[in-house]
Amino acid sequence: MTGSIEVTTINTSNKVENAGDVIIDSGKDIMLIGTNSFTDDQGLIFANTSGSGQGGQIKLVANQEILLSDRFLVTSDTTSDTKGSGNGGEITIEAESVTVRDGAVVGTLTSGEGDAGSVSIKTQKLLVEDGAQITANTLGKGNAGNVTINSSESVKVIGIGVSGEDRFVSLISTRANSDSTGKGGDLTINTQSLLVEDGAQVSASTFGKGDAGSLTINAKESVRLIGKSADGNFASGIFAQTNPDSTGDGGDLEITTPLLLLLDGGQVSVSSFGEGDGGSLTISAKELVLDGGQVSFNTFLTFLPDNQIDTTTLLSSSCIFRSREQPGSFIITGSGGLPTAPGSGKISRFATGTVRTIPTDGSSSLSTQPDRPWQIGDPIIEPQKVYRLADGRLVLSRECVE
Repeated sequence: MTGSIEVTTINTSNKVENAGDVIIDSGKDIMLIGTNSFTDDQGLIFANTSGSGQGGQIKLVANQEILLSDRFLVTSDTTSDTKGSGNGGEITIEAESVTVRDGAVVGTLTSGEGDAGSVSIKTQKLLVEDGAQITANTLGKGNAGNVTINSSESVKVIGIGVSGEDRFVSLISTRANSDSTGKGGDLTINTQSLLVEDGAQVSASTFGKGDAGSLTINAKESVRLIGKSADGNFASGIFAQTNPDSTGDGGDLEITTPLLLLLDGGQVSVSSFGEGDGGSLTISAKELVLDGGQVSFNTFLTFLPDNQIDTTTLLSSSCIFRSREQPGSFIITGSGGLPTAPGSGKISRFATGTVRTIPTDGSSSLSTQPDRPWQIGDPIIEPQKVYRLADGRLVLSRECVE
């Protein structure tokens, strides 16, 4: 199919009516080629609901190849035109090989109260290149759909698309967009090998109040993240992140593969640049190769208000002394050093000392100091050493000066 093709099913009423389905089943190939433009006559398959009914599903099935190119759109949306609460329909694609290229998009979206539909692709080989995208997003109160890709041989996400001064990253993603309150969907890729190259990306993120979904990669052979875009502005990689101005938490990122290869700027990153917490990063690999690549876990620093205690106006006069009072605790984990020999203790980066116990027979003439809870305005202790107490515990403090 070449040029402008439009297959549309819409429920625009307030009634509880379900939209119809769009099903294309071919014994051989399905070729959906757009007009390579963002005009009204671009090719699309579109299923929409803006009422309380459920959106229709879109299903493309071919025995051999399914090709989407030249900005052809396959979308399932639920909108807020009538404050509808209907959920969007699913998009299902099944073929021996699936290619999405040249700015074509397969995606689901909600901008209303209903949840977006999920995207499911089952194939032997999936190729997403030259600015094409497979996405599930939310712009509203509803949750974004999940994206699930089962490709028995390979998944390749390659390059960026160019239209004038605009750049479009080849992308597989789920996202909670700005001003949305719904959650992002989960993204799962199961394959033999995953290649992300030349600035393409796989991501689960949030720009809004809702949490991002989780991102799971299972590759039986390898995951390869290679290079940047030709202009150097986009790194190839797998990303789970919260973005500036977002308040939702980031999703977890889990990669399971025998070989994880990051070359020439390829990245695996879990980042939090908003108010929410970042997700966890789990990599299970027999072999990890970094050659100009990067695995990172970043958290944005939040600036504190100006009415904090000004430590420059406080004197350091508190000290450590022997007492029978129950102390508080301060824990330092990790010394940052290596042992001098196998089996020996690590070298501490802190000066150390010891403190003896107070005799319990009453014979000690050791004087005691008055003790009360610390209050704002009191001097702050400035520690000098790590001291080992008689029971083996360590405390961070300084010695008293008579």
